[in-house]
Amino acid sequence: CYPPKLIISLANKHANGKDLDHNLFDGGVDTPAFKILEKHGFSIIKKENKLKLYLHEFSEIAEDWFNEHQWLENNFQFYKSFFQEKEIEKYVWSDFQKLGDFIHAFNTNALAKKRALGNPNLSIESYHEIFKYIITTNDEINVVINNLLHEEKYRLKGFGSASISELIGYLHADKYVFYNSRDEWAIREIGIDFSKKRGEKFGDKFIRYNQAITNVIEQYIEIVGQKTNTTVCLEVDQFFSWIYSTKQKGSSINNMIDSYKEKIKES
Repeated sequence: CYPPKLIISLANKHANGKDLDHNLFDGGVDTPAFKILEKHGFSIIKKENKLKLYLHEFSEIAEDWFNEHQWLENNFQFYKSFFQEKEIEKYVWSDFQKLGDFIHAFNTNALAKKRALGNPNLSIESYHEIFKYIITTNDEINVVINNLLHEEKYRLKGFGSASISELIGYLHADKYVFYNSRDEWAIREIGIDFSKKRGEKFGDKFIRYNQAITNVIEQYIEIVGQKTNTTVCLEVDQFFSWIYSTKQKGSSINNMIDSYKEKIKES
């Protein structure tokens, strides 16, 4: 993937022990720099084509991926049952504690899970009120998220931005994709410019992120198609997780060159 000239510069350093200034040679279609990469079997992918490349890759393994991640459908069904307005007011603390088993941010951080759902941080009446607000409010989603994180009346103590993102994502599974550090890494990997805005609250960032990935959702539907009994938004989050887990190591120049050396030895 772009920029190929950087790859050549770094490869020269590995081969000859010295930097090759990429300003000293041309790049682009039909230049010697590109031809030497293509000669050695590389396909040069422009940034704007990276999303389609990954979607086609994912489409080939999507069924296996979701078979290995069946918890997605289990979580989806759990939240469909949990977010019932008439049931919320009947919940006791143990009912709210069950959330900890269905929030990825807590499953990967036992201490955070304990802080949020070990012992009650609020009265049971407050939990009733907050979750009823989440389900029934007419407030914009960014306002809801910011209230859950910062507003004393609605603040879910112990819940951070990632866990709040999951709650909202499951409640509105047909509208919003989760947003966390993995998702942020993935969208940058596919060339989506998502720069930070100074002083921006998480709720506003969540909305801006979902607007930024509209094209991803559209192309996911076209190339991959819905594979589970959940929603496309939940599947797109898993697509981002796949990118994060499979492409992060591949982004290392050292690993790429080592892999290429192994291929040369095998041939």
